[in-house]
Amino acid sequence: MKIKTKYVCQACGFEAVRWMGRCSQCGEWNTLQEEIQREAHKTPPGHMARAGLTMVPVQEGP
Repeated sequence: MKIKTKYVCQACGFEAVRWMGRCSQCGEWNTLQEEIQREAHKTPPGHMARAGLTMVPVQEGP
């Protein structure tokens, strides 16, 4: 998993990729809160995800 960090202003909802003391959209001070997002690995286009195998009982013949 890839971890991404963003900073969201609690006053106006502005999102930034790095922390700033002052929100560049609304001008409020110390309102940016860190949020961490985990992204699952994505399968590249044209590739299928691997399916798991299941056990199948084998029956003996006559």
